[in-house]
Amino acid sequence: MRGRNPMNERTTRRRAAPRRDALTWRAAASLLLCLVTSGCTDLGQFIEETPPTVCGEGVTGASFCRDIQPILTANCAKSGCHLGTAALGAADLDLEAGHAYANIVGVRSVSARPIKRVVPAYPDSSLLYLKLLPGTPYIPRMPQSLPPLLQADINLIRQWITAGALNN
Repeated sequence: MRGRNPMNERTTRRRAAPRRDALTWRAAASLLLCLVTSGCTDLGQFIEETPPTVCGEGVTGASFCRDIQPILTANCAKSGCHLGTAALGAADLDLEAGHAYANIVGVRSVSARPIKRVVPAYPDSSLLYLKLLPGTPYIPRMPQSLPPLLQADINLIRQWITAGALNN
């Protein structure tokens, strides 16, 4: 086996890979050239543009951005409570617009493990909803230093969770 050098075989294999890449690029360039010359100059016609959605547009029930976030902003996302990076220390719950949804839906509570803050479709298993109800055993009512939420607001939150707690 004197004339055979394993290093030469490895070198040959390394050189083959860039050649395949070059062939792939040539094929892609040929396809693009074919599309352009055959009249498909407006490649944007194949991309559907999605119009920007308006908060709560087309939602028949409770909408997170139209109904729920304003309730959270007015009653919970306040200095010393659930606002920004200093959101109530141990609870670590920022309910400010733009952060609230990601911090509550499907997220385990820091203060009442293993309960999740919002369990889509199950308001009675959602800590957020339970904390709004008066007289829930072992769970302090929120907001603590403000009057309780209006029953209409609590009902909206329940409706939103029951409908799947969508980010709409």
